[in-house]
Amino acid sequence: MPTNFTQALEKASASEQQQSQGISVTAFIASLSTSVIIFGIEIFLFIALKGNQKLIHIFQPKESSSDHDDDDDHGGEPIEPSPSGLDQFSWGNVAPENSGRYWGHFAMALFTITYVCWVFFGELRGYIKLRQAYLTSPKHRRKASATTILVTAIPNEFCNVEKLESVYAEKIKKRDALCLKLEAAETNLIIKCQRANIKRHIGGGDSELWKSYLSEDQETMRTPILDVSWMPSLWLIGKKEGTIKYCREKISDLNKNIETIQDKGTNSPDKFPGTNSAFIRFNQQAAAHMACQAVSYHSPKQMGPPMVEISPDDVIWENLSIGWRERYVRKFSICTLVFAMVAGWGFPVAFAAVLSRLSYLEDGIPWLSWISSLPHWFVSTVQGTLPPLLMAILMAVLPSLLRFLCKCQGLHTGVAVELAVQNYFFWFLFIQQFLVVAVSSGFSTFLSKITSVTSWPELLARNIPSSSNYFFSYMILQAMSVSAGTLVQIGNLASWFIISPLIDTTARAKWQRRVKPNQMQWGTFFPTYTTLACIGLIYSVISPLILVFNTITFGLFWFVYRYNTIYVTRFHLDSGGLFFPRAIYQLFTGIYVMEIAMIGLFFLVRDMNGTFVCKAQAICMIVILILTAVYQVLLNDAFGPLIRYLPITSKNDAVQPDLESEGCQREPPEAKGAGGRNQVTSFDDRIFQHEALRAKRPTIWIPSDNTGVSDDEVKHTKDFYENNICISRKNQILDQKYRAVSVSNDDKPPDCSEKDPSLWDD
Repeated sequence: MPTNFTQALEKASASEQQQSQGISVTAFIASLSTSVIIFGIEIFLFIALKGNQKLIHIFQPKESSSDHDDDDDHGGEPIEPSPSGLDQFSWGNVAPENSGRYWGHFAMALFTITYVCWVFFGELRGYIKLRQAYLTSPKHRRKASATTILVTAIPNEFCNVEKLESVYAEKIKKRDALCLKLEAAETNLIIKCQRANIKRHIGGGDSELWKSYLSEDQETMRTPILDVSWMPSLWLIGKKEGTIKYCREKISDLNKNIETIQDKGTNSPDKFPGTNSAFIRFNQQAAAHMACQAVSYHSPKQMGPPMVEISPDDVIWENLSIGWRERYVRKFSICTLVFAMVAGWGFPVAFAAVLSRLSYLEDGIPWLSWISSLPHWFVSTVQGTLPPLLMAILMAVLPSLLRFLCKCQGLHTGVAVELAVQNYFFWFLFIQQFLVVAVSSGFSTFLSKITSVTSWPELLARNIPSSSNYFFSYMILQAMSVSAGTLVQIGNLASWFIISPLIDTTARAKWQRRVKPNQMQWGTFFPTYTTLACIGLIYSVISPLILVFNTITFGLFWFVYRYNTIYVTRFHLDSGGLFFPRAIYQLFTGIYVMEIAMIGLFFLVRDMNGTFVCKAQAICMIVILILTAVYQVLLNDAFGPLIRYLPITSKNDAVQPDLESEGCQREPPEAKGAGGRNQVTSFDDRIFQHEALRAKRPTIWIPSDNTGVSDDEVKHTKDFYENNICISRKNQILDQKYRAVSVSNDDKPPDCSEKDPSLWDD
């Protein structure tokens, strides 16, 4: 059964493939996101319709009753009670006298594994074709990221490129924070003055009262004790000063200091120490990808492996100077910490479970008898609201915590951070949402045998089948909740109607919320669905009814995300779809767990005399497990280089050579007059410089009013600080409710410059 990628690409003619090279980032990511959903539907629907209906027939007892003989003893051993309900369609509904039916289980397992592995190959092949068409499109080739590589761990003798010390980058961050604070204080002052002016006209006040208001009611703050960006000002500690005066003085000093440093960094790069990382730009896209696949240095771990397709605004500058030894230490430490988090996350989850049964604790724990003295409504409120609230907080904090840890790991780009988050978050969900639930019924036995690797198949075999009914409801619950939340856009609604009125006090903050909506976090998007798919694969043979629920679940997801990724979702990171193949490789986890569980189940099967009867099936499953691992290694070996890099042959398929594309000439011509297209080139040469060298002086954007206060603030700022602070009231006013707003939705802050056209996504 050909996959959606394979069908679309193999039927396309040469002209159609040429047209596909004009694909935009939005269309490319949307097709991949939709393909993930269709991929799940395709696997589970096909297996359910083409294969495992035979298993349902095997499981279904005659005359709708179990084929167990509950009244007889076989070989002196009583037979377990016959399954009922949905358990009639699971592994345990085969009587000992019919143990030959387990060859059907083996056949369906072999069919499922073979088919899924074939689908994996087809999906990866289609993904490679689509990714190469996107990367070689003229629109993408014009980006600077397409021809620039990042080389790290450069030996000292080659470190002769300028770099700013971290302290200078801190000055940029500190100045930006002070500018936002000053902008908010100025806006708040003007709003207060406008309101006081209205009251003065209504109440007949005089101008002297108005002048005293300006000096007495200005916003104040506590100055930080230490002049470091990470330590905020503390209440009742530090000197009390006017916010506007303090911010003006600091911003004026920082502007002069930063611009002096930038001039030295541009004109005298020797003043700054070299770094062990460098950006190298090529004239052709193919040359950049070839350089990444070449061995650059004779010593191990030096100058490699280079990275390509890096967006300038995605670089984590503070991590570029980290050496490879320190990066290894950080990675080991972060992996250990994440493992401890996964193991220890059960404690707060257990605490939430205890809160949900608060009224029953006094019966089992004597010293909690005081709970009975609490009002009934209070106990009911705690039981009903605190556990789900605590779980929601835990799951909301986890992604941000993982991103922080991955950034501390020393990764160079935001895409690399999200890919690491995808790994960690998937393992967290798989362990917490599947393994913990699957072994919870025999937790004490699990703890006693977990140290013995040979007992793992038996542990999984004894616990996985009994938890299948839970995952039926879990699948539907996830389908309904995730689909409803995505359609309603709960996050955006809360952002616009709850968070924005509370914290967005300036026109800049409102403009940023309008033009920069919530971004799609791919590192936490994919693991949710790969975990559900893994659960479906694990139970596809053990309890084939899971396929029905999986199909319904992914069908709802397809309905929700079919157009959502095109018209609603926004994303900042352009990874070229690297999250998709990683999600496919993670699905092998479900196959491995299914194979291990079936090995244990086959070894547990007994006939009427209590003897092993499925040794052959178990041994065959062991062989299949080994072959699956070999297949994954071969699959990664075949597609690994193609996932990251373009082949040399892709240069011949390009619609337009890179040398003819704009912004990629060997010697860019001189900049033309205002509005000239060639001005892009000069900016293009600086986009991979350190952000501290490229940072421009920010402008304080305040609203205009009819009292003249904003004019006075602009004049006072320019006169007293010798034009070291840029301030403007252009295109910003106060509305009827005294809220700072821009004149129109198209108006942007005066210091917001146009983005380089070579970096545009669409």
